[in-house]
Amino acid sequence: MTSRPILNINGALGEGGGQILRTSLTLAACLQQPISINNIRAGRKKPGLRLQHRACIDAAQQVCNAKVSGNEINSTQIEFIPGPIESGQYQFYTDTAASTTLIFQTVMPVLSLANRLSRIELGGGTHNPLAPSYEFLTKSFLQVIRKMGICIDHQISAFGFFPAGKGVWQATISPRTTGIALNLNQQGKIISQKATVYHSLIPTHVAARELAQIKKRLGWTGAQLAHHPARSVGSGNLISLAINFENLSVVFDAIGQKGISAEKVADNVIKQYLNYVKSTAVVDEYLADQLMLPMALFNGGRFITASLSQHAITNACIINQFIPETITITPLGMGLHQIIVNGLNLQPG
Repeated sequence: MTSRPILNINGALGEGGGQILRTSLTLAACLQQPISINNIRAGRKKPGLRLQHRACIDAAQQVCNAKVSGNEINSTQIEFIPGPIESGQYQFYTDTAASTTLIFQTVMPVLSLANRLSRIELGGGTHNPLAPSYEFLTKSFLQVIRKMGICIDHQISAFGFFPAGKGVWQATISPRTTGIALNLNQQGKIISQKATVYHSLIPTHVAARELAQIKKRLGWTGAQLAHHPARSVGSGNLISLAINFENLSVVFDAIGQKGISAEKVADNVIKQYLNYVKSTAVVDEYLADQLMLPMALFNGGRFITASLSQHAITNACIINQFIPETITITPLGMGLHQIIVNGLNLQPG
């Protein structure tokens, strides 16, 4: 175990949510920095650890042989003392629809610093309203991560729609190689745009109506519209809009819910897309939040995004607490911001 002094993290900082915990776990493991987190999720109606958060702690503990205390449900304080990062074959399962993509994002940077490749299988939620979907993760986030020298192969065996969960997917994480600093100040030309409706155990006319609404409002036709029957224990529906530019891919999702018409679900994702286009931002709000951590650990770089959420601002503050002055946020006017990250360029071993 590392002998560095413990870094104290205030879980009530900013928006006071679970991202503070996950970001801190990743940084602690990668930097071999012992931490104590207090006031966990103080900004939520039900503070303290839930099953989702304990699953992230357990996963982080396994991949770096950490010594952990306080990781009980409802606990508002934990101590996490990381040990050596260890590659291997891991299974991270939850009994609920807890987000597997958030568990993956917690351990992915850690395992990319191992000396050998790791294979992980995740079970639980894959398509949750308040977490990155599997489509966003694989078609947007991981496409950018690849530029940082991190190669990840993945496949999904079963979708885990909220609230049933029970999705299963696999990922192989290779040791990080030399990457490049990100420079996402321009989108580049549009290569392709596609709307895909994923559905399981719901009437097929729902998917048809969602695609019809996208065709009506955005004018997309033919190969730009697709529906994909999904294998899932529970019923579910997701619309995913993917826009592939020369320099990055952005993905917008909307999850169908009981009592909300197919047209309104489609309008939800269309609104996200149109707001992004009108903003002239390069990196969308959600990707901006999620890129800062791997950029700080690896090659760094810069990107332009629109108005930052409190979630993203809090994330930047936590990263700067571990690595002082690594993230600089500069307003550019017209609601845009330039994010500059000085990366540590950590390497395996």
